[in-house]
This record gives sequence, structure tokens and C-alpha cells, in this order.
Amino acid sequence: MQQPDAELLLQSAQGMTERGTRHAHLIGGCTETSMSRHRDEGVQIGKRRVRHWCGYFTNPCNDASLNSTISRPYLGVGEGDSGMKTWLITGASSGLGRIMTERLLARGDRVAATVRRADALDDLGTRYDDRLRVVVVDLTDTDGMRRELDATFAALGRIDVVVSNAGYGLFGAVEEVSDAQIERQIATNLTACIQLVRACLPHLRRQSGGRIVQVSSEGGQTTYPGFGLYHATKWGIEGFIETVAKEVAAFGIDCVIVEPGPTATSFRTNVDRAAVPLAAYDATPVGDLRVAIASGSFVLKGDAERTVAAMIATADAERPPLRLALGSTAYDNIEHALAERLEAVRQQKAVAFAADREDASS
Repeated sequence: MQQPDAELLLQSAQGMTERGTRHAHLIGGCTETSMSRHRDEGVQIGKRRVRHWCGYFTNPCNDASLNSTISRPYLGVGEGDSGMKTWLITGASSGLGRIMTERLLARGDRVAATVRRADALDDLGTRYDDRLRVVVVDLTDTDGMRRELDATFAALGRIDVVVSNAGYGLFGAVEEVSDAQIERQIATNLTACIQLVRACLPHLRRQSGGRIVQVSSEGGQTTYPGFGLYHATKWGIEGFIETVAKEVAAFGIDCVIVEPGPTATSFRTNVDRAAVPLAAYDATPVGDLRVAIASGSFVLKGDAERTVAAMIATADAERPPLRLALGSTAYDNIEHALAERLEAVRQQKAVAFAADREDASS
């Protein structure tokens, strides 16, 4: 897709700031915010009209510490935006979350990044202290996570894009993994993601819009033997996010489910494994995949930098897809799985319709 001309977008932004104003009424502890804004008619670029939300913060408390943040023009989510966005990214200490944090800061955006270790992003804090907010939190601690998110929204005023990225893999046949491993996998990959979205939604509604990007996996549409519990969390979070997208569209909130294939990140080295593999599975697909992972022969075609670039471009788009498959492995496997399921359900049409009540209207 050809990018809009930067000069045209700058002219559009300058025109919009005359029409849209965001007021931060900082009362007492400077935490209460209200906003007025107007939608610009947009700028015509070729056959595409690019639209923006625009505004300025004001600082009635005259708090000098806020000036670096609230004096800048705001350009909200929209394809071709040239202004600064504010992002919340979970799992930012490594992998895709770390790369995304680096890229967004480098291009001038603000990022609130959640980590488990306070020193995980010290190098980025040195370079981008004014635009990086490090949030140390255990996302499986729902009460603690809600407190940190409330404080982050209050401090930043608005968050345009929430990227739910934290998660890890668990490998082992379903009878090999322990009860504790199952509980931790579901708590991290599913329950924590659900509670993160629930905690963000009141803030996104109050600011009249935003975008939720849920990092899932091709494993939310396909399956690999030995990853049964991981797949349970990914299929579960995809169903949840698809439902949320229908519930909150009326509030100007949309969702994207990212489905990367096997990608060269630290994910593989961080995969939890069944402590005592059962010999009964050695000559099965589970055993074959166990050997392939251990030997390094399991091919990781996905490029982490290119994956993140595609994620950011999609999050910037005016009308992103609900699902985004990334990598040829993901595309091929998802297409094959969907084709198989579609063919199977079509063969069941007569049986399905025969289960209707005879007096039911068509």
C-alpha cells in the first residue's frame, strides 16, 4: 500500500488542531480528565480519504512536569496517522513485545510497557525516559493489574492501542503435564488476557474509542500434538476477543487478533515442558515433535522484526481485519484447517437441518 504524502498529512493535522481541543481538567491531584474533540473531514490522497481524531491537552494546573506530555497534538488511531500515539504493551521485556516497544519509541510514540522485572527495560528508559512508562506487574494478579492499569490511564490521559502480548508455551501430551502447569498456563495465557481487556474497557469507553490487539498464534486456529493446553488458551482467547469486538464496536473500540506462525524469538527457549515425558508417546506425533524441538529441526520461518512491522502497520490502519495471520506457515496451516472444517460442516448439512423442530419457522 502506498503511504500518504507526509506533507499532506502535516497540513491536515495543522488544520485539525484548529477544530479539535482536548482539555485535561486536572483537579486536586491532577487526575480527573474530560475531553472534547471533533472528527476532521480528512485529506484526500489518491482514492483514499484519511481521517483523524485530533486535539490538544491543556494544563490548567500549570504543572511543569506535564508539559512534555500534554502540549503535543494528539492524532488518534487512523490509517496514515503522522502524530504520536500512546500504546500499552504487555510482556514487553522480550520477544515481540520488546521489539514492538523499541520500534514505537524510536518513531516517537509513547509506550506503557508491562514487565515482571523492574530493570527489564533500563536501556530503553535511559534513551526514552519521557515517553516510556515501565509498569512492573504480575498480570495473573488481577487486583494488582487493575490498580496499575488505572494508574497508567490516569497518568497518560489516553491510551490508543492496548497490545495484549504476554504469554508462553507449554509442551507435553495432555496426560504428561502437571495440574500446576495447566493452572499456570490458563492463568497466564487466558485468564490474565481476559482480565486485562476487562480492566481496559471502561477507560476505552470513557475516551470514546481505542484498539485492542490480542497476540494469539496460528495455534488459535490450528493444533500441534503436544501443545493441547497452549491451544486451549489460544482458541479460548480468540473466542473471547471475537465476542468483545461485537460488544464494543458501538463505543468506537475495535479488536485485532494476531496469529503468528513459528517465529524466531525467545518463545521456544521459554517453553515449559512436561517434567516426566511418558515413553508411551515416544513413537507418536507427540514424540516426533518433542525430538524436533529438542534437536532444532523444527523450522521457525517467521522473522520477528517483520512480524512486528506487520503488527504495527495493522494497528495503525483505519479499518484493520479482525484476524491477522503472519508468516507462511501460519497462512498455510490456517487456510488448510479452515478448508477442512468448512468441508466437514458442509457434509453435515442434512443432519444439522434434520435436528430442527418440525414446527419451527425457517
